[in-house]
Amino acid sequence: MTGPVVAVIQARMGSSRLPGKVLMPVAGKPLLWHSIHRLRQCRTVDRIAVATSTDPADDAIESFCAGEGIVCVRGPLQNVLERYRLAAEATDAATLLRITGDAPLIDPGLIDYLVQSLGDGDFVQLEAGALCAHEGADAFSRAGLDWLTIHAGDDEIAREHVTSYFKYHPGAVKTVTVAAYAPLAVPSERLSVDTPEDLAFLRAVYERLGAVAGELPLTAVLTLLRNEPQYRAMNAHVRQKLVTEVERPGAARRLGIGTVQFGQAYGISNVRGQVPPAEARAILARAARAGVGLLDTAANYGEAEQVLAQADTSAFRIVTKTISMKQGVPAVIARARQSVAALGRVDLLLVHAVSDLLGTDGEALWLALRGLKDEGAVGGIGISAYVADDPAALARRFRPDAMQVPFSLLDQRLLRDGSLARLKELGVEVHARSIFLQGLLFLENPPENLRAAAPLLKDARDWIAAAGSTPLAAALGFVLSCPQVDVAVTGVTSLKELEEILAAAAAPLPALDWSGFALSDARVLTPSLW
Repeated sequence: MTGPVVAVIQARMGSSRLPGKVLMPVAGKPLLWHSIHRLRQCRTVDRIAVATSTDPADDAIESFCAGEGIVCVRGPLQNVLERYRLAAEATDAATLLRITGDAPLIDPGLIDYLVQSLGDGDFVQLEAGALCAHEGADAFSRAGLDWLTIHAGDDEIAREHVTSYFKYHPGAVKTVTVAAYAPLAVPSERLSVDTPEDLAFLRAVYERLGAVAGELPLTAVLTLLRNEPQYRAMNAHVRQKLVTEVERPGAARRLGIGTVQFGQAYGISNVRGQVPPAEARAILARAARAGVGLLDTAANYGEAEQVLAQADTSAFRIVTKTISMKQGVPAVIARARQSVAALGRVDLLLVHAVSDLLGTDGEALWLALRGLKDEGAVGGIGISAYVADDPAALARRFRPDAMQVPFSLLDQRLLRDGSLARLKELGVEVHARSIFLQGLLFLENPPENLRAAAPLLKDARDWIAAAGSTPLAAALGFVLSCPQVDVAVTGVTSLKELEEILAAAAAPLPALDWSGFALSDARVLTPSLW
């Protein structure tokens, strides 16, 4: 390793959860100043640069860097990897440190440990299972960066999270695996600043410990959290975004493809049966190009996981679900590991049946799922629930990363009773399923036991037509217009159907009184009762 070691801080003003956070003050200094100050204490760092975007909002970051005497490189808003390439050129870097601008408690000792461990490697990572209470730093070589720009320049994880690509593609470059850094070898804590709660936490910790700006050792923070856990509780509910949650333009990024039809015939309006594997692969390829963000599957969706395992799913977050608890917790965990092995990764694992959590071994099941998350086998854990399960109460009890719940133009119960709002207050990612209620709104002749709802469904279709829209566009537009919904999951049985869904997602929202479409009869709104 010859040539300068350059720490590149990626920072921009356009945070989705806390806009402008990098210049917000803590102990009288902007967050970005804290990162720079700590990097200046590193023995191995020769230069510091900030990589921001060409968006006019980031002019403030360039002005700040000029005042601090720090190199500021600006590049594409949607391509962080290109910003790192530009920073490496501007500083003639031989070794780089990727530093996230939302990590103001970075530890100089760990930074030096990573750089010294890199040697002649291209990327350094901690060994599997190693504990490290730290966030926001990776060490890699200029050759590793060049490899990314040449071979992974179109990969969305590489473009947004840079070195995280290596963690999903082991062996791509020469990777050095090292033991845990002893001073920080404790379980991870919530230390980055992504939300107002995170900022309040950091300010409170500085005040409690009486530290001056930039002089708060991370080890002191960890000791405080062990001794006074009320500080940890300030932001413990905040969900860390998964690496695979990349930014995509347009409404398509909030769509998820439900894959039950890839594994079996499902749905009263599904006249085509199980989707052939070749058609499923074509659907996935088109969805990836459109920017669809998520695939939703389950261990008991017939052959769905096997179909996905044989397809290119690299563009999506992958959600799967647990098997029944009938065979006990060990069997559930073993099957979850089987899903991870088959799918390549699982970004979110949901408990498929709430009754499993509420049974005698429910707490043990949740603890075991947390173990999977803590060891990195899955990215996050959550719950798939029905309205009758009281999703908000479940979230308060278990603090899941995400919940999947039924929500549609016809079924607005969780919106009306405030459950969706309470889930967001708890920091839970909300996935809406049954958004078309198995196509009920589209059926002119519903099943016999739903005939009583036929006049209401006809009225709904008439209102939509009078507004110049279609049932598909209205149903999808309603769900996507709800700010509490992060992902709208819909099944797809053909490429043509996907194209119709994508067009509907991009269509203007019709001027309709949404509340007038809400039904209240649980027999109509619950497919399992049909």
